[in-house]
Amino acid sequence: MCLFANKDNPKKGKFSIRFDSKGYATCWKIYDKKDDNCLVPPYYPSDDISHGWIVSDRKSKKICEKNGDSFDNFFGKHSVEHGIHVYIFEKHAMQDFEIDNNSCIVPVRCHKSQLIAIDSGLPVAAFMKVFLKKEDFEKAIKQ
Repeated sequence: MCLFANKDNPKKGKFSIRFDSKGYATCWKIYDKKDDNCLVPPYYPSDDISHGWIVSDRKSKKICEKNGDSFDNFFGKHSVEHGIHVYIFEKHAMQDFEIDNNSCIVPVRCHKSQLIAIDSGLPVAAFMKVFLKKEDFEKAIKQ
């Protein structure tokens, strides 16, 4: 998944994230079930996912080529390729992805200090890391 962020302010998108007083928000992530013990991202090869902190392969939050990002001159937006991409709202995750027996949508906790960018038109954001609760992980692999 890739998102296109505003050139001047990549953390300001069409949709905003409502963080609580401690700086956390619940967002939604789609995973494929690999087996009864782990999840994997649907589009890109990656390490198996379990509960706890899920960490991006990005080096920093800075949007730059070194982190795998690019700038689209035609649209005047940053293309953010790397990071943990999440949906801001569950309903958009449900609409955007056809859930089958091998896929699931899980809630993840995101902290505002880990925010990289918010898409300029879609309810999607990228973070350096997100947290998947053990209960939510177990529920997902049993579905």
